[in-house]
Amino acid sequence: MLDDTETRRFIEDGFVRIDGGFPREIADAGRAALWRATGCDPDDPRTWTHPVVRIGPMNDRDGTQPLSFRAAANTAVLHVAFDRLVGSGRWEPRPNVG
Repeated sequence: MLDDTETRRFIEDGFVRIDGGFPREIADAGRAALWRATGCDPDDPRTWTHPVVRIGPMNDRDGTQPLSFRAAANTAVLHVAFDRLVGSGRWEPRPNVG
């Protein structure tokens, strides 16, 4: 839950860090999907040949991003924070990250 100081920082700075916003397993799955999409090997820097790699939509059965991305954007921890920041019922769950 965000406290008053964190809420004020969000209002003033436009962002706030939420520790534990989603579990490590979700982060690991998302990172693995991104490495696959880049075509690079995370353990072989010789494959990192471009300073920026743009990734198009990653289609799956439920949309255009891996399930881990939707899961990361829709945890109970984040939903409580969203309610605190903008009010319960004043936001929509995200089907993707962006």
